Amino acid sequence: MLERDFTLSNGEITRSVFPPQQSFQIHKNDKIVNFNAFSKLLENDTALVTVQHVNAIIKQNNYANIYMSILGEHIMSLHEKVDRLLTLLPTKVKGEPNNKKDFYDSLNKISEKYARKPVQRMFYYPRPTPQDVLLEEHEHIITNSYNGKEIYEWNIDGYTDRQIFTTVHRMLMYSTICKTNKNSDKTIADMITTGFTGQLKGWWDNYLNQAQRDIVLMAVKQEGDQVTQNAVYTLVLNIIKHFSEDGQIIMRPSEPFSKT
Repeated sequence: MLERDFTLSNGEITRSVFPPQQSFQIHKNDKIVNFNAFSKLLENDTALVTVQHVNAIIKQNNYANIYMSILGEHIMSLHEKVDRLLTLLPTKVKGEPNNKKDFYDSLNKISEKYARKPVQRMFYYPRPTPQDVLLEEHEHIITNSYNGKEIYEWNIDGYTDRQIFTTVHRMLMYSTICKTNKNSDKTIADMITTGFTGQLKGWWDNYLNQAQRDIVLMAVKQEGDQVTQNAVYTLVLNIIKHFSEDGQIIMRPSEPFSKT
C-alpha cells in the first residue's frame, strides 16, 4: 500500500495510507489548503454564521475530496494486481466457459470441493407389460435390504398369491441375515411375528391360540443325529397355508394344524 506524508496543524509530520483524522495541511500552488475530518456543531440555534463556520465546512469538503481521491488510487492499484494474477491462471479457467460442462470442469481444477458427485441413473422407463397388469409398478418388485438387527413390518393385506409368496421369500431372506448376527431360529421367528400388521397380526394374535403359537415357535427338525430349531420355516409354511389357496398342496406333507 502507498503511504503518504501529512503535515498536521501543529507542524508534526505523520505517515499513513489514508488521510489522518487530525487536522492537516497541504501546500499546493504556493497556497496552504486545510483539511478537517470533524467539526463541532453549533448548539445555539440563534447564533450568527460567521466566516469561521463557513471555513470549517470547506475544510470538511476538502477532507472528503482528498479521501475519495486516495481511495480511488488504491482501488485502481488493486485492479491492476488482479489483472496480473489472472494472467497466471490456466486459459480454460480464465476464459469464459462455453457450456455448463466446461464451467464445472473449470471449478474442479480450482478446488476439489466443488467436484460433481456421481449420481446413479436409472435407464428404465415405467410402462405396462403386454398383459397390461403393471407388474413393474408394484411395490413388492422393489429390491429390499435388511441389516438383521431391527424389526421390520410385514403386511400382506390385499395381496395376491404371488405377492404372498414374494413376502414369504423376503422373510426367509431376513432370517438368513439374522442368523449371521448369531440369532437363534426361535428368536428370529419372534422378531418376524413382532413386525406383523393387518391380517397377519390378527391371524397370529387372535386366530391362533397359545398352544398353536408354541408349536410354531418350538418346532424342530432332525438332521442326522442332530436336532435343530425350525421355527421360521414352520411359520412361513403356515402363513402360506392359511392365506394362499395353493398353500394347501404345499402343506400336506407336514402341517401342524389346518386352516378352517
